[in-house]
Amino acid sequence: MKLGEYSDIESCLLKWFQQCLDRKIPINGPILREKAEDFGHKLGHEHFKASSGWLTNWKTIHSVVFKEVCGESGAVDVQKCSGWMNNLPKLIENYSPDDIFNVDETGLFFKC
Repeated sequence: MKLGEYSDIESCLLKWFQQCLDRKIPINGPILREKAEDFGHKLGHEHFKASSGWLTNWKTIHSVVFKEVCGESGAVDVQKCSGWMNNLPKLIENYSPDDIFNVDETGLFFKC
């Protein structure tokens, strides 16, 4: 892998980006560029400019793609889940297992 001229900025930005993902903080291109320039100034690279081309190359090198950060795991209410887990067997007792579907899968097949 070819290292860029500012590999220290790139590695700091990657670590910061991974921390944001772990905390489910939404990040976009302008935020990454601003943070990269901030790292550049802190690391002594006064003439560093995080251009769109630089950001595109950084994303390609590190396989960064922007996807939806929030998801099912971030939206789970544990108290509601425990209530459903207790009530679910009673709700489905009159149904055949072949007639029980996961709503996510049903939505996926609907879109197909």
